[in-house]
Amino acid sequence: MAKFDKFEETDITPAPGTFAEKLSNFWYYHKWKVIIGAAAVLLLVICGFQMCRNSDVDLTVMYAGSCLLSRTEAEQMGQTVSSLMTGDPNGDGEKLADLCQLHIYSDSQMEARIAEKGRDSVNSQANQDELKTFDNLILAGEYSVVILEPWLYRRVASGGGFRKLSDVLGSKPASAYDDCAVRFKETALYNANPELFAGYTDDTLICLRTESQIFAGKRTAKTYAEYEKLFADLVGG
Repeated sequence: MAKFDKFEETDITPAPGTFAEKLSNFWYYHKWKVIIGAAAVLLLVICGFQMCRNSDVDLTVMYAGSCLLSRTEAEQMGQTVSSLMTGDPNGDGEKLADLCQLHIYSDSQMEARIAEKGRDSVNSQANQDELKTFDNLILAGEYSVVILEPWLYRRVASGGGFRKLSDVLGSKPASAYDDCAVRFKETALYNANPELFAGYTDDTLICLRTESQIFAGKRTAKTYAEYEKLFADLVGG
């Protein structure tokens, strides 16, 4: 996956009369329309998610993967996260957290589900739309603490989208999956309520998104520093 905080243009020298040449010509005359349109779609996605959020919430954890918690379970997760938080980023005297969920299957997971429950058990277009939403939210850096399955983690980590654990925690913990991710089922968050997270795959990971520069000034360095502390709270010793 490409780096998240900027789009890079590449020089293309298409063969005359080819589809690539037509595409190059279209990009030459309409590239700003495409870029502005893509930015508008991204902003709409972000605004849509923000409208559903409680302004008093200190931290929204994003989960992306094949497990979907019920509304009641999602509320329980918010309470569990809140119970582990040592800080209060918005300074209102309350520690409140909630959950943003994206229900996404990998290709292999979809094939396995179809084999077990039939083709009607999955909606390929809805799954693709959810994946696009994931990419947009990661691109924007809207959520800092992210819980996700390895295939989605690799999609982001390949572009440098996550912080190194040693930089955030001071050292790489024994529960580390690699330099940037911790095995979720070896964290303080999981251990605080194992039954709640029983449906999460054993290889689920938790990590911290790098601070996005796309909307510079939207999230202050001080606030992001608070998210670093909250991440450490959830990972535990």
